[in-house]
Amino acid sequence: MMSKKAYYIGGIFALSIGVLGGMGAVLYFNGDGPSAPDVEDFKQAASNDTGLVFTGKRPECSREPPKIGVLTQFGAYGTARMAYKIWLQEKQMAGGTCDCLTSLGTYDDFLRAKFDTSASAMTDDEFQEMRLWQQSYTSDFAAKYMAYFDATCRKG
Repeated sequence: MMSKKAYYIGGIFALSIGVLGGMGAVLYFNGDGPSAPDVEDFKQAASNDTGLVFTGKRPECSREPPKIGVLTQFGAYGTARMAYKIWLQEKQMAGGTCDCLTSLGTYDDFLRAKFDTSASAMTDDEFQEMRLWQQSYTSDFAAKYMAYFDATCRKG
């Protein structure tokens, strides 16, 4: 028996249909996409080890910090990505939205708001300040964000 769970996240409707052939299968489609998923697509996705099927237009919902300046140093890029994600999650919770996180601001928006700098101008001292800010967030924040997301953004 397949279990169905639907999610509406930032303009994307995702329908997860149980576990098929040992793989979780998820079909993403937007409001302009098909009106109902084809279970055979799920089975095919599960059998070819992808577990994912995409139809319709997938909105751009991915934005990364640029790999420039201090972010080219070993380990710096991961810190920058995590700090940016935390800031976006804070903004999403404050706005009470389920929008795509990266639609809430660019990496430079984050740097200007929190540290009064940009990616191209960031100094080592500003990066260390960002690292300390990012490290100040604990699993408590992650749990609070997941509770918000589950209560506000998950449907079904």
